Amino acid sequence: MGKIPIVIDTDPGIDDFFALMLARSAEIFDIRAIQTVAGNQVIEKVTDNTLRICQMLDIRTRLSKGAEKPILGEQITAGYIHGSNGLGDLQLEKGDFAVENIPAWDLMYEEARNAEGDLRIIALGPLTNIAIAFLKYPDIKNFIKEIILMGGSTGLGNVSVYGEFNIVADPVAADIVFKSGIPLTMVGLNVTHQTILSEEDIEELLAIPCKFQKEITHLLRFAQKTEKEYGFNGVILHDPLTVAYAMDPTVLTLKSCPVSIETRSGLNRGRTVVDLDPWRKGALDRVNVAVEVDKAKFVEILKNMLRYWA
Repeated sequence: MGKIPIVIDTDPGIDDFFALMLARSAEIFDIRAIQTVAGNQVIEKVTDNTLRICQMLDIRTRLSKGAEKPILGEQITAGYIHGSNGLGDLQLEKGDFAVENIPAWDLMYEEARNAEGDLRIIALGPLTNIAIAFLKYPDIKNFIKEIILMGGSTGLGNVSVYGEFNIVADPVAADIVFKSGIPLTMVGLNVTHQTILSEEDIEELLAIPCKFQKEITHLLRFAQKTEKEYGFNGVILHDPLTVAYAMDPTVLTLKSCPVSIETRSGLNRGRTVVDLDPWRKGALDRVNVAVEVDKAKFVEILKNMLRYWA
């Protein structure tokens, strides 16, 4: 069985760090490209973080810089969660890794065509790059097998009452992507919050010998401290759960639901309106929405990731 070709669209970000680490350790993936998008921090910082992470983990693939702002509206970032540099103020070494002189949406189109319809997009940040690719290259939809994204929620949000950060950061882009007709799996806050790592979980992870233990300890403890300030007693690794699903779909239970994106201003801007009623019929395209998670399996996937780097 051949490897799964993927493009990772990311905005590192503490949980993005672990997502990239997990993807690199998964033998099942052929990472065709990693591209950056402004989100957890501004584009210069997340791109620099991506280069440093790829250097650290020896992820040798095509690297590209993407959108520096949303399609429409004001830019928001999450330095209050991820630190001033986006990586919990952790300073990684910078080597000779560099981005190609090609925008993310052009690189995505090239790799989609190269994969001949078998490409999966794993989206870990705002959906701006993907939306721009769809607008510029309408035929790209013929070459993408699936989009697996971290974003949205069936219930409450994390930057507004109902808005999750990645969708609120560019709801217009999200609307374009959700309406694309491409098979879409949404890994939202309703399931990522079920995977919160307790102090016991964290201690078990840190007890596993790993060549990057210093960096991992710093990031987990930074995240733990920040999460506590927002009322969570533990660490939530949103993006790695998205990668874990791409590796092993049994980690999540999905439900096919109509989903629409609220793009207008106001309290509901960026809300993923998920219709969980199985009997209602409508014209909206259906999305595979994650509704339950096997936390024990997810934690074991994280442990195996660390064992890979022993």
